[in-house]
Amino acid sequence: MVPALLDFCAPHWIKLQRVEGLPYLDTDFDAKGLAESLAAFHLASFDGHRCLCHIDNQPRNILTTQDRFWFLDFSDSRREYPEFDLCHLFLFWASDLPEEAFARKLESFKTAYSACLPIRKEVWGDCLSRSILVFDKRRNQYQKPLGKNPEQVVLQNRATMSF
Repeated sequence: MVPALLDFCAPHWIKLQRVEGLPYLDTDFDAKGLAESLAAFHLASFDGHRCLCHIDNQPRNILTTQDRFWFLDFSDSRREYPEFDLCHLFLFWASDLPEEAFARKLESFKTAYSACLPIRKEVWGDCLSRSILVFDKRRNQYQKPLGKNPEQVVLQNRATMSF
């Protein structure tokens, strides 16, 4: 799910496998497949509380090919609750997917992800609040619009993210 490291000369450069794929939000992506890929990534370092999280889940940092998802650009990665990573991912969906598609993909993702790694409701609210602050701050900092959706749809989608 991540490109292979081909060569490096620390701290000057790294050479990674080239991935020919599309930003996943530019496709009718398989939410179940993405959930299983992200859960496998999280499980690889999960200690019962936290794991390595991708964090920068913008569409161009998750590519899809015919049969898999690829996670790119780990410059913002850190150990965190996996729920924080999920919240950040879903905020991109809330900004770009119509309400019906958002709800359908969110439910499919949560069901598939939870089958691999339970989503803990006791940390979800805090992770969602922190993720919204980070997400909105970065959007403002880089002067990016909220997304393809009107603000009312973004807010409705975000409300759907609560447990």
